[in-house]
Amino acid sequence: MSAEKSPIIIQDEIKDLLSSSDSSEILQGLELLASTTNLVSSFEDSNDAQDTEETIVKIIKEGITNKELLGFLVGLDNEVIWQGLSLSRNSTKEIFLKLSKIEDLIVNRYIVSNPSAPREVKLKIINSDVYFLEYASDDLKADREVVLAAVKSGSYLFQYVADDLKADREVVLAAVQSDGCLLEYASDALRGDREVVLTAFQSESRALEYASDDLKADREIMLAAVQHDGYLLEYASDDLKADSEVVLAAMKSGNSALEYAAESLWSERKFVLEVIQSDGCALRFADDNLKADREIVFVAIQSYAYALQYASDDLKADREVVLAAIKSEAYALQYASDDLKADREVVLAAVQSNKWALEYAEKKLRAELIEEGLVEDY
Repeated sequence: MSAEKSPIIIQDEIKDLLSSSDSSEILQGLELLASTTNLVSSFEDSNDAQDTEETIVKIIKEGITNKELLGFLVGLDNEVIWQGLSLSRNSTKEIFLKLSKIEDLIVNRYIVSNPSAPREVKLKIINSDVYFLEYASDDLKADREVVLAAVKSGSYLFQYVADDLKADREVVLAAVQSDGCLLEYASDALRGDREVVLTAFQSESRALEYASDDLKADREIMLAAVQHDGYLLEYASDDLKADSEVVLAAMKSGNSALEYAAESLWSERKFVLEVIQSDGCALRFADDNLKADREIVFVAIQSYAYALQYASDDLKADREVVLAAIKSEAYALQYASDDLKADREVVLAAVQSNKWALEYAEKKLRAELIEEGLVEDY
């Protein structure tokens, strides 16, 4: 029974075979490498790593064979390996077939990216794992059949395909059906295609960001969009951001969408009144004239007591307005005028609801109320 060969002897055998100018010996080396599993860890600490690297560089320069494989044995940097493969000149079909059998990530990346590698070998690798299309040579990224199959399995790969296929309606539809945001990579014409954009939107509503300007100005599309997600108002055309019906529809599905409404709307009394009935905090967007409108401020604080902070100074000094606010939320006292913070009736109304509101009372009045025993010393 023959003694088992040491990893060092096996390494030397592989090195000699792969360094050969004889293609049959190269194939033997590949077969031996493919059947050997633990060489990488065995040689990570190899003392002759530098000498081996110099040998690899020499062999690469002579264009004898693919030397990435030797790199695996001595733990060389991937950049050195990659450069070596790129410089290789004797990559025959048979050698590529043997390389593919190793089923190593870096080897397969090299094969699919190499224009001289046989198409059937590259297709076999991509068919086994579509994600290799990212690294594929230009001819495969422009191959409609390959791309369509890959995109249906891994839609994100669409961003790597040839420009011609980014203008292919069927390919684009396949991509955006899985991930609407891939609309970003489609051709300008298809980003303006109503069906393509709606398909992308159904997959991911935020895909509207990448739609053409014409579709972002399409009232029917944007109205449906903001009813689904109010935040999509951000992508609407300026004209639609000034359309009260569109903005109100957006608000109903996401109050924060109001920040994208056109400034002109916030000077329209009817619009502001309708908005603040359900979102008093929106008073902050209103025109200054409307912040001084007593009816509007009353409506706002009924919805959100702290809206008092956005009211005009005159209304912050309006006793009836402030009492209405603190009746709902005692801490609203902090936004009252200084005179009302020193008003005994106003402050007592606040602290009777919440004793901690005393913090916002005028200092002298606060001390008096504590001394009189009308409130607790917080």
